[in-house]
Amino acid sequence: HYQTLSLYKKLNIIDGQHRFQVCKANGWEVFFLQDKEELKGTDDYYEKIRSVNAVGRKHTTIEKFNMLAKTGHKEAQYVNEVFYKFEQRFALLTVLNTLSAPGSGGTTKQGLDNGVINLIEERLGEDLLEKIDNTTLPGRHKDLFVRTMRNICKVNDIDVDVLLTRLEDYGFEVKKFMSKEMIREKILSIWNHKRRKNRIPL
Repeated sequence: HYQTLSLYKKLNIIDGQHRFQVCKANGWEVFFLQDKEELKGTDDYYEKIRSVNAVGRKHTTIEKFNMLAKTGHKEAQYVNEVFYKFEQRFALLTVLNTLSAPGSGGTTKQGLDNGVINLIEERLGEDLLEKIDNTTLPGRHKDLFVRTMRNICKVNDIDVDVLLTRLEDYGFEVKKFMSKEMIREKILSIWNHKRRKNRIPL
């Protein structure tokens, strides 16, 4: 919060709206530069800031999440607790997407736009991460694998333990070149192998 805000004329914030919101929510002191001349003394710098903010800076999902977490947001704090519980073996974005349901706009990022993290059923996502973490599957912490496992088990009502055991028995491995579609197809091929009932279309 020590990074200065950039203000122009009647204390209108040109750059640093999110930093101001975080400082206000936490009661932190706000540092700022005022007037066009103080913005590094050039019209180019002012115009750059003005144009960027006119269209809206494209913050990443993690940037938006971190800004929300700094305000003491309860659900964001829970996501961070789970992230550190696994000692960062899963990426923060993986944990966030696993624990949360899409926002009103259809994605976690769009939910964050409104300051909302819609957690799925209590501990459901955390249990999935824990079960995946406890396997010996190479590449099990990769985001694409975790998201694919979550979707397959949710959509097809498959027991996570049963599927993970089957993948281990067949020596499944997440390789670097594999896309989400390739991971899904491989998992379902293993699930369907020698199975007459409860087969899932590829």
